[in-house]
Amino acid sequence: WTYSGTTATFNPSNDLSYETTYTVTVGNGVKDSAGNSLASINWSFTTFSTARYGETLSAGANYTCAVLDNGSAMCWGNNGRGKLGNGSSANDNVTTPGSVLYLSNVRSISAGLDQYGKHTCAVLDNGSARCWGKNDWGQLGNGSSGTDNTTPDNVLNLSTIRLP
Repeated sequence: WTYSGTTATFNPSNDLSYETTYTVTVGNGVKDSAGNSLASINWSFTTFSTARYGETLSAGANYTCAVLDNGSAMCWGNNGRGKLGNGSSANDNVTTPGSVLYLSNVRSISAGLDQYGKHTCAVLDNGSARCWGKNDWGQLGNGSSGTDNTTPDNVLNLSTIRLP
């Protein structure tokens, strides 16, 4: 602790962890400027990071997606079944990153990993999820099956995903 005038500054010897609540206690024996002893007092604070975290780059079976600092997402590679989220279902190879349409505030992204992995999902800052691409078995979570989505669609009944 250091003091300057009426300000006490805490200088921890180690870095504090993100997303952690700490409690500071000022114990008995502290006196005010008139020499009166003050009662012990506690207060808490929680650390946070302004950086995005989660899965920010995900390589699928034959495509890759990334989350950018501004919360947008980009994908590239094979676009079979609309898994790049660019509005097209053409089974073409996109060799440079392109924007995922209608998607912002992305916290984390996951590209399909198996040989049939032709869908992509993202978790947003508000704890909701959006998915796009192949939907033969309802894997997009939008209440339908058999209809692919070439742009992100809301995952139903899932709005409180715990963020890392």
